[in-house]
Amino acid sequence: MKKSITRVFLGALVLFGWQFMSWAALNFHEKAQRHTPQQDSILAYIQGLGLEEGQYLLPQPGPGATAEMQQAFMRDQQGKPWAMLAIHRRNQTTMWMPMLRGFLVDLLIVWMLFALLDAMIKHLPPAKRWSMGILYSMTIGLIGYFAIDYTNFIWYQSFDILASLVDGVVPWAILGGLHGIFAARKA
Repeated sequence: MKKSITRVFLGALVLFGWQFMSWAALNFHEKAQRHTPQQDSILAYIQGLGLEEGQYLLPQPGPGATAEMQQAFMRDQQGKPWAMLAIHRRNQTTMWMPMLRGFLVDLLIVWMLFALLDAMIKHLPPAKRWSMGILYSMTIGLIGYFAIDYTNFIWYQSFDILASLVDGVVPWAILGGLHGIFAARKA
């Protein structure tokens, strides 16, 4: 039991560390969170519009538009600029609570991953467990990437899609390798 808790805790540290490196230290996702010197005037203008908190896709036909109206609108907008706008009323983020929540989620993710890998590789000869654990883990990471990041990219062309691909491969390979190290010790 102690070894199981230790490996999950270490795995969560790996995942949490990777997320910090990807989003902050190395800033792979910079293209999706760029700075503009016009930020104060943009925010003041948006606030002056009185929009409700939420996410907006601009432009789009209004509610109640018929299928014909929607098709005509789409034809008219072809080749023109568009934007996604997310509005939050208050920035209440402190560093500690999101970090704690993120680490707790990482613990859950690693626990589920390792439980799945344990079940998947137990029938394999010990010499194949490490490499197959990495392969299975990377497959899970890529499934997440394709199902969420890439599918959204198809429609909304996020600017950090390559960073998301790296996030869908590298930490998952590391976690698969870490699982393999612990699996080899068990065998």
